[in-house]
Amino acid sequence: MDELCIISNVFIANFKFTKPLGAFDFFEVEGVWSEEKRYKLLGQVVNFLQKQEKKPFATYTPSKEENYVVGFLENPPRFTSIDVDGLQVNYVGKKEIPPSPSAFRTLTEYLNKVKFWELKESLWSPGGHVFYPKKWKNLNQQYPNCGLFMFRGPFYRYNVLSDGRIILTLDTTTHYIKSESFLEEIRRKGNDLRWFKEELKFKRKEMERRGKKFRGIHFFYSLARQDVVVDDVDSRPISEIPLNKPIKVHGQDCKTVAEFLKAKYPWIKDILDETQPGLKSGILTFAPQFLHRNVKLTEIEDRILNEQTFHIDTKGKKGQRDINRPARVRWELLQKEYHRRNFTYIDLGPFVAKMEGPLRFPKENHLEKPKLLTKENSNPCAFEDLPTALTYGIYREPKISVMYIYSVLENDYTFEFYKILCEYAKRRFNVDFPEAPLLLDKDIDQAKTYLEKSLRTCDDSTERFILAIIEEASPLYDELTNTAGILGIPIKCVNQENAKSICGGSKINYLENLIASIITRAGGIPWVLYDKLNYDLYVAVDVGRTLSEYWAMGIVYDRDGKFEICPGKITLGEDLDEASIDHCVKEAHRYAPEGKSLIFLRHGNV
Repeated sequence: MDELCIISNVFIANFKFTKPLGAFDFFEVEGVWSEEKRYKLLGQVVNFLQKQEKKPFATYTPSKEENYVVGFLENPPRFTSIDVDGLQVNYVGKKEIPPSPSAFRTLTEYLNKVKFWELKESLWSPGGHVFYPKKWKNLNQQYPNCGLFMFRGPFYRYNVLSDGRIILTLDTTTHYIKSESFLEEIRRKGNDLRWFKEELKFKRKEMERRGKKFRGIHFFYSLARQDVVVDDVDSRPISEIPLNKPIKVHGQDCKTVAEFLKAKYPWIKDILDETQPGLKSGILTFAPQFLHRNVKLTEIEDRILNEQTFHIDTKGKKGQRDINRPARVRWELLQKEYHRRNFTYIDLGPFVAKMEGPLRFPKENHLEKPKLLTKENSNPCAFEDLPTALTYGIYREPKISVMYIYSVLENDYTFEFYKILCEYAKRRFNVDFPEAPLLLDKDIDQAKTYLEKSLRTCDDSTERFILAIIEEASPLYDELTNTAGILGIPIKCVNQENAKSICGGSKINYLENLIASIITRAGGIPWVLYDKLNYDLYVAVDVGRTLSEYWAMGIVYDRDGKFEICPGKITLGEDLDEASIDHCVKEAHRYAPEGKSLIFLRHGNV
């Protein structure tokens, strides 16, 4: 285990891109009329060439004026000059690519595409860097009546660093689908599919509110073993739904969806239900008998997630759990994928290079049992002694003089929950929250108005906090977090079911993380690392879900592990925009102007 703890999942090639790399096949693109749409236009040429040559290609832009698409062909290209959507594409011949920032981007794109094409032959992919086997594991045998199938496959990403090193990040991931076909759900809810039309309508509006394009609802298509996106329905029987145009399959003339399916997949003739309605994906129509709904991780039972995805030991006796199991199992799975999927080599086009590794973290960077400080200038304590140390107080007190509560629960439940919260905070962290919280109106508009007025009338030194008790996945989450972000008030949302359980005497351990979160959001620090960090700075960013526009950024800004939480504005839904990234870097520099290294985490991803 000691060796396991200091090995990363980042592999490095024994080839370094510091000299010209050749010879690639160059296609010059003329007529790129918009700098703003430059890469979109070049992407059209890439797609055209890939269809024509059946090989991967990448964009190469060594200067503002030069536009190329490059790839590697064993044989001469099918043409030397052609018009592609108004762009003139001319074959230049085989040339070398000299090392440069633009060449690093090109090689990064090319390497990832080459691996994508290779893996697509044997695996199916819901995304550019995540692949799964074409056969599932039936979890109903291990977890009776769970109704789930699971796939486990590799996640990968190649990068060419600024010094020319080529690295591979490799991991494994899981994907779950419902074991029942979508046709079974249709039979239960209605063949007219009005209920599913409403679901599509709701999803479309939700995406539009987030400023994103709605592409449809994802399903696994078992006949072709791939991910498909459904964006419409056709409630007619598939025996009556015509194809976009008649075609011949294996010598049979096909005019309807049912005829096509029987000709394309003859082994389903005896089981195909020709009375089932169709699901649309653009001009294509799918039979729901062979579609399975995707299942989000948040919908999976904890035990299954812990044992199959996160590999936590859930079966051990109390106090005897295998705490090293997640790292060990993930490493074993990673090693299998590394060799089984031929990640040991990379195709650079003109030649193949080997991947060495993985990279090893320096031993001093791994703090297997870090010591912690709960008070400045005090003696450090071991992690297992933290509960006792915290009863004497925390590293820095939170700043809360007024506690607002927004709650969908009855008042008695709300105040009982807050009383338990305060008692636990005092007992566990020796922290005092305000005894008399201010209850906000259940009408969200009235609550907003009250908060805005309180800001204008209260002293500037008043430190406010909002505790919100709401339903899981409630739209109130977005409204409340946005309101708090605009007003500059820290907020913490609590699932009403958890609050009820705590009032009933269960889920008390849930309070520990909840209170620690409240403390940090309110400017407090429960504890810091006594063992020094081995990088200058860490930035962790968490973005509000769905429609929430405000995000929080935690900065660990010195080697004692102290940090600040800064609010920020975001404009691209779940993804940080360029201005937000720039803000992160500027804030990081403000806290550590002499720092030379920055570790950036987004939802736990470096």
